[in-house]
Amino acid sequence: MIAALFPLIVPPQLTLQAAASSPNSQIFMLVGFAVLIPVTLIYNTYGFSVFSGKVRVYRD
Repeated sequence: MIAALFPLIVPPQLTLQAAASSPNSQIFMLVGFAVLIPVTLIYNTYGFSVFSGKVRVYRD
């Protein structure tokens, strides 16, 4: 749908090799994602387990 709305957003002479970042940048991003995605999943799982369950209302 985006290609139909904006057909000239990417110039036709631009190749995949020309648009790719350097191998060092790609390795840096790969290592970063390999570390951050598991940390995020563990954090969200811990938060869900801590805050799951019934809500108790205490009245004095």
